[in-house]
Amino acid sequence: MIKTERTARRYAKALYSLALDQSRMDPIRDDLDRLLSLLGQSPDLAQFIENRRVTTEQQMNTLALLFEGKADPLTFRFLCFLAQKSRLNLLGEIGAAFQAMDDRRRGILKVRVAAAQELTAEENTAIVSRLQTRFQKKVQADMAVDPALLGGFKIYVGDSVYDFSLTTQLQTLKEKLINA
Repeated sequence: MIKTERTARRYAKALYSLALDQSRMDPIRDDLDRLLSLLGQSPDLAQFIENRRVTTEQQMNTLALLFEGKADPLTFRFLCFLAQKSRLNLLGEIGAAFQAMDDRRRGILKVRVAAAQELTAEENTAIVSRLQTRFQKKVQADMAVDPALLGGFKIYVGDSVYDFSLTTQLQTLKEKLINA
């Protein structure tokens, strides 16, 4: 698994460098965003891309039908290159790595906020504002509801978790009482 992640990052870095050098970052990013969305919405397309029994010729024909003239020429050539190298199955990981590189360049930090109940617009704004101040970056927050938290919320930033949930506070109190 780690090897495929490394491989995907190498391909993403190559595409990223080309997009920067050719001043085509925005159209390439848009194409990859649409592709990742399409992969998420279409299990048939995802299965087609993952299927090792599909020949390179079949992949190339399908790519031409779906993307030729509709995507940036660099994106289309890159997809064909991946098909020729039998790496089209890494498209999801490549797209995610590309997005992460572009987000770093733009100073964007993506976070996930899980709250016990739906937060108000004001609460969402306050959380995002504090995170932007804390990390000195533009924050894009994905808000979710997790009733298991009982109250409060958790913020996921990369590999870090900031836990302000009632569940954790109760667990901490329980441990203090037991160990007192």
